Amino acid sequence: YGLANGTVGVYTGANNRLWRVKTKNKVTAIHSYDLDMDGVPEVFSGWDNGTFTVRREENGEVVFRQTMDAPIAGILTADYRMDGKEEVMICSEAGEIRAYLASDVEVAALAASGVGNESSSADQKVLAELQAQKLEMIAEMKLLERAVKQSKTSDVPVGSLPNNTTLTYTLEADLNLGAVALKVEVNTDAQIVNLIAVDLEGVVLVDREVLAVSPRAQSRVAVLPMRPVKHAPCQLRIQTHVAARSLNTVLHVFEATVALPKFSAFRYIEDPSSFRNPTSRVTFALKDSLDRMLSWTQTSFLAPRLIKSNDGNQKLFFASVCPVHAGAGEAD
Repeated sequence: YGLANGTVGVYTGANNRLWRVKTKNKVTAIHSYDLDMDGVPEVFSGWDNGTFTVRREENGEVVFRQTMDAPIAGILTADYRMDGKEEVMICSEAGEIRAYLASDVEVAALAASGVGNESSSADQKVLAELQAQKLEMIAEMKLLERAVKQSKTSDVPVGSLPNNTTLTYTLEADLNLGAVALKVEVNTDAQIVNLIAVDLEGVVLVDREVLAVSPRAQSRVAVLPMRPVKHAPCQLRIQTHVAARSLNTVLHVFEATVALPKFSAFRYIEDPSSFRNPTSRVTFALKDSLDRMLSWTQTSFLAPRLIKSNDGNQKLFFASVCPVHAGAGEAD
């Protein structure tokens, strides 16, 4: 059963509850399927954050978990390939579909033999990790098989990307991450394998001139958190490795230069009422015009388009998103 408050569980009989788990997310789909071929179906649950989990019916132990780019819309079992073998299919609201077949007989026999019943919890954890790795490898093999079939029926090379594939780069001072977030998104049905940022000048990412992140499998979006230690403008060299969903071993390299403003670590605050007032301040007079001041602010911060006030009084609020260090903090 799945409840509106994010609870998933299993009952045997009317009053005997085997287990339940509760999360902050909303249950969007629930299904059962014997994934490890031990004769007992596992419990599949889909969530509004794009995650789907597979748990054992008897104790709720997680045996497999993956995340898609959109909320889970439904989980069902069908002979999709019309080969006489049913597979479980997970569908997202964005139209992405992933399918999994039951494990082979050897793994099923190992699970059914009771291995781990008297072993330590560490052994059980290792076995569960191996099972999850196997399922991921099975999914990757299916992608490779599909790529081989496509190569035989198409003139397009295996692992190639659509000709119109481009990347978009976005910078945002994120209070929740406590960092300046570089977001890279690919516009076609491809996946970002690695995202690398290099501080060629070595003025912002001191002692860490290179940052890298590998997003979850088959994601079109990658986010790299950066925490500048100096307030200085910087040119970051960005290298993104992109692969076709059918073959993630063939990488296409995209390079770009992204400018990091001097005060990129400060977020523009539209409504300062929810923030505490700074405990200290500095006051000074400027002889420059309001237009020049707004122009300087626009190029020095990651701020939206600033509109000049009609009465000549301009109030701008910014808050630091990074841990406070010398020269950082809150400003208004």
